[in-house]
Amino acid sequence: MGTAETRWKRWSPLGLALAAFCIILLTLFAGGEIGLSDNGDFYRVMTASSLEAFEGDDAFTYIGTCRIILTEDSAAGNIAKILFGSEGLSEYPSIQIFLVRLSVVLSLVANKVLGREMAVYHLGLLGLLYAALYAWAIGYCFSRFSLGSWRRDLPCKLLMLPVLCDVGYTAYFNSLYGEGLQHIGLLFFAGTLVGVLLHPPRLRDGVCGALSALVYGWAKFFNIPAACWMLLLFGALLLLRGGKRVTALLCGGAMAALLAVFLIVPSWMNETNTYNTVFFGVVRDVREDRAADYVEDLGLPREMAELRDTNYFTNGVWAALEQEGWREAVNGVSKVDLVGFYLTHPGRTWEQAEITVRNCGMIRPYYLSNYGPDHPKMVLSQRMGLWSAARERLPFDTFWGNLLVLAAAGTACGFFLKRRGEKKGVWIALGLLVLGLLGYTFLIPIVSNGEADLAKHMFAFIELMDLLVLTVLVGLFTIRKDCRLPAVAAGVMAVLLLLPTAAGGIRSLTENGNTYNAPAEGAWISLGRWEGEDLLWQVVGEEDGTLVLLSEDSVASLPFDENGDGTWVDSSLRAWLNGPFLDAFTPEEQAAMTAETYPVVVSAAHRQEAEAGDRELYCSHIPSLASRDFDRAYRVDVTDLVTLPDVGLVSALESEGRDWTLKGAYWLTTPYYSNSTLVRCASPNGTVPFADASAPLQVRPCLFLTADTRWAGSGSKENPFTLK
Repeated sequence: MGTAETRWKRWSPLGLALAAFCIILLTLFAGGEIGLSDNGDFYRVMTASSLEAFEGDDAFTYIGTCRIILTEDSAAGNIAKILFGSEGLSEYPSIQIFLVRLSVVLSLVANKVLGREMAVYHLGLLGLLYAALYAWAIGYCFSRFSLGSWRRDLPCKLLMLPVLCDVGYTAYFNSLYGEGLQHIGLLFFAGTLVGVLLHPPRLRDGVCGALSALVYGWAKFFNIPAACWMLLLFGALLLLRGGKRVTALLCGGAMAALLAVFLIVPSWMNETNTYNTVFFGVVRDVREDRAADYVEDLGLPREMAELRDTNYFTNGVWAALEQEGWREAVNGVSKVDLVGFYLTHPGRTWEQAEITVRNCGMIRPYYLSNYGPDHPKMVLSQRMGLWSAARERLPFDTFWGNLLVLAAAGTACGFFLKRRGEKKGVWIALGLLVLGLLGYTFLIPIVSNGEADLAKHMFAFIELMDLLVLTVLVGLFTIRKDCRLPAVAAGVMAVLLLLPTAAGGIRSLTENGNTYNAPAEGAWISLGRWEGEDLLWQVVGEEDGTLVLLSEDSVASLPFDENGDGTWVDSSLRAWLNGPFLDAFTPEEQAAMTAETYPVVVSAAHRQEAEAGDRELYCSHIPSLASRDFDRAYRVDVTDLVTLPDVGLVSALESEGRDWTLKGAYWLTTPYYSNSTLVRCASPNGTVPFADASAPLQVRPCLFLTADTRWAGSGSKENPFTLK
């Protein structure tokens, strides 16, 4: 082997680790610090780490500082208490606490050196610790395998960096969520597993494998069974590959430690999670009679079915549990009961699985913002977000999309094992390890917490799928002349990439070319002229002689409300659409328009103004699920000539297979249910998240026309209907 090859193998892992470290630092800190906002989970970590939040509204905003609680008379006393104190550990005994505590001490040191206020904690120091550990994990993984020649090794590993260093993963480092440490543990385990498959196992492989699985499970308690599965199969692989028994014994010791942690998981988490699993999962969006049967099957009183479609933090739930004496009944439902329910109700299990897979498209949860108070709420950073953007548009939110990736990765691994002549036991152990982890991480979120925080709870499954994508990438760079892998893997990935795009293009061409005798759903109408451009509309509904039209494009970029209020009734955008914007239409066109009364959802802050409904319209970013609670949501009736789409219209268009996206995000009339300043919007990535009402977004109006108006044209996009 040449000198260049030797130097590459020796120094490339370090060089790539340093490159990853720089990428992460640039992502988190260059151009303004970013991270993830708190959705209520930070409190338990802060309580155990001598921290408390500053007063103020920090919901849906990244907050990079908080207060350090200093109670001792000396610096040494404060440091000792922060590092070794027992306060809060019984409420949240996660291994993550020890790293957070270390970052608190580092913050004290940095404050002293830089002359800053001592009692202010800077979350970026934890991000720095995580970034260093993660860069180490990446360098470690790259050191465990080489593709023979640097000409293949270099481009392959460079292509892996955008996935490994994507902002969807690294934004967790500037937060107090456990997912950041979980991801680091998984990557160390993956590197050790690759090394064991390529080289004879050594003692350090057993140590690293056991420790990384321990960290993976201990960082997030619901990962403990998965981590035990990892240790069991990894220990078997060590023995099958010729490792000494002591290496497998290390795995047994790590399993014992995880089981001990599992026994001390605080009981308060069980009540919250069990309630959400039943009432925001098992009986979510279920008829009342069917819901009563389900809760009875779980050993709960039938009358508790009235709590369906609520989560543990819904207004009035705690009071109902206390008044009716139901709290003890909820705590009596075990995980065994829940697993048994899903095993004996396969139809409901399939319904829940379909919802679960729809939440597997986005790495970064849609309800966690990246920037601080100097930006509008819910502004997401796109730094190093190339993989996130691609992933959101690929069918990772479908069964077939994930199965295609699994098939491609299985092909790559199968070829590798066959070429090396591995024992059948190695094939079986590796297959059981991967399939078991995928199955567990896919099913456990809905079994352990229902749909509550489901987009974030699918993180464990998503990171495994992305490792399989990287497995396919490595397989493509190990092509040999006698190998059929290129055709199989490339074909599978081509289908994965092109099928959604092709289907969307065919559907769009079909819709645009249709002709009509009279305006009907799907037809196009030219009506009005704004800023020198004719306005084109599509009929998206018809009821009682009234056509509902949706603009083909945006007509402006405006705040939902100039005062930042998220209520459509009094918004400045409503006043603009039914005022100055009407100048876009001639008197004849305005005569064809009709004022229509329609329902508009209100947020919890305006619940007292509601004319109907008894529930919040809980937020789901998935269009087909976004309007499930509309019939019971708090709402009022308003009357307008021009309005905006709502989540109900977007959901209907999605169910009909029609494209409803634009190049930019545009406003809907629907507010976010629990916040008075946030409003739902339609995103170009095919989701319906929410944004700050004071931020400018695209305006895509809807209007109402009388159906008996006389028209000319054929209703196609090229020859739209026009007023005679």
